[in-house]
Amino acid sequence: MITREFDLTIRVPQQDYNDTGIKLVQNDQNVYYFNIRITDGINDIDYSQVERATITFKKRGGNVVQGNLEPTGNGYRYMLGTNEIACPGKVIASIQLYGALDERLTTARFAFEVIQDLINPSMVESTTEFDALTKAIVMMEELEERLEDFPNIKVLGTYPTLADLLAAHPDGSGLDGGYFVVENGEFYIWSTVTNQWESLGTIKGPKGDQGPQGEQGPKGDKPAHEWQGTSLRFENPDGSWGQFVNLKGQDGTGAGDMLKSTYDTDDDGKVDAADNADKLGGIAASLYALLTNLTNKNLLHNWDFRNPVNQRGFTSTTNAEYTIDRWRSMTSGHTVELTPNGLKLTASSEAEFNYCIAQYIENYKQFEGKTLTLSVHVVENTLTQGCCLCWNDTAGSRITGTGLFSFTFTPSSLSSLGVGIQFWDRVADSGKYVVIDKMKLEIGSTSTLANDPPADYGEQLALCQRYYQKINILRPLCSCHSTRIEFMVPLSVPLRSVPTIESYSVPAWFRVDGNHYVGSDYIAASNAASVLDSNYNIFTSAITIMFSLSPEISAITNKLGYASHFTTALSADL
Repeated sequence: MITREFDLTIRVPQQDYNDTGIKLVQNDQNVYYFNIRITDGINDIDYSQVERATITFKKRGGNVVQGNLEPTGNGYRYMLGTNEIACPGKVIASIQLYGALDERLTTARFAFEVIQDLINPSMVESTTEFDALTKAIVMMEELEERLEDFPNIKVLGTYPTLADLLAAHPDGSGLDGGYFVVENGEFYIWSTVTNQWESLGTIKGPKGDQGPQGEQGPKGDKPAHEWQGTSLRFENPDGSWGQFVNLKGQDGTGAGDMLKSTYDTDDDGKVDAADNADKLGGIAASLYALLTNLTNKNLLHNWDFRNPVNQRGFTSTTNAEYTIDRWRSMTSGHTVELTPNGLKLTASSEAEFNYCIAQYIENYKQFEGKTLTLSVHVVENTLTQGCCLCWNDTAGSRITGTGLFSFTFTPSSLSSLGVGIQFWDRVADSGKYVVIDKMKLEIGSTSTLANDPPADYGEQLALCQRYYQKINILRPLCSCHSTRIEFMVPLSVPLRSVPTIESYSVPAWFRVDGNHYVGSDYIAASNAASVLDSNYNIFTSAITIMFSLSPEISAITNKLGYASHFTTALSADL
């Protein structure tokens, strides 16, 4: 087997990316391997503390590809597919290490270059094989156009034959798309109903050029024949005649004429209407069973209330404040409570508005003019007047009872975007409640919430930590000045903006040059901590927290010390 292997040593400490000088050729496949060691700057890390590791590639066009690393005992190994090297230019990569508690550590970045493949239509003399490749590309483009109404069916690549596909992927349950088979021109996806590869139909390629006319063959002998009305007979080789055969078909029951040019426009021998008799939206009804498990990306964070991210330790509130991560109680009075079955929302006539909970969406401008669907699953409902889904100040239809409910809308212009739930009549339903266990916001006019598996907690935690993080540091080093001490605080993930300090604890003590200072004698319990990094940006993996000292300690100016510990909560919530 032909392979090219590259040995890489990657440092954990963050630094500017390292240009490895590696050059790979676009479209090469199953030959490139990275053998990776990870160090803390001097020695290899303790690989036994890493539960799993992933590698992430950012291609020149901005697309991101992620794969799982294979542990080797003294490092990791990764085989590059065609996706990582599909775009010529520089590729930036980094490695993510995950611990037993889903904590994540990202290594320094490294870079390599993808060189453009010379095999393309403008540089290769046309051959039979290359024409077939070009034809396959055109058919792939046609396939992608046909799948525009199903944005979650991805075209992952091609295989020459169905046997090649089955050999490469005997079980396709972990894939998020399908493959095109050139041999029969059909597109295959994995069916969770039949647990096998199923065809979505033939993709008809472009009509080829007419071939050259063949040589005229020798004239054959024509047997003598006789007609008698619509009956025909032929002369046998011995000079006798066969029986007359009536070629007239059975008379039809219709009264009018059917013109082929009108009713069979594609010249396939079938009436056009019959081709579409069992289709819905241009897709054969037999294929809809394969599409019942499709799902779209959920634009909401922390949407599964059965096992939510809850860094604040929320239990219940009647105040207008954040509850579980990313979800805010919108008005004082209503009760929001976290239960084993989900979020319990209880109406109150004392509240100023019907609005109960909502999540604000970041980068909302990109959804202007797009059709969005908001969904909720209700598991308990004692409201007599009901509730409804809403976006900003626009409410959907009334919801009564339990089950899955959705609200489709298309915002034309946005200055913000908040989606959530409000009561229909808080006064009439005061004291009554509804329990919801999951919600979804997605692009399109159809809800796919019912098809979603339970949320991945680690994935949701990483998303939520862009907006809020709780940090607990033991024996941190501090830079000392007469009026303040400063701590460099590492972040689990970069925050989306400069955070505010929501809460902090005062270190029990700090020591400088062997001198011991009691923290509470110099640091106030409130309003003494602040963020020092005014130039913080979303690529920063650490932030500086400053504690003001009162009274001043001139003896510690410009010295390095350390403290017992401290905790802080940083908020960059919308």
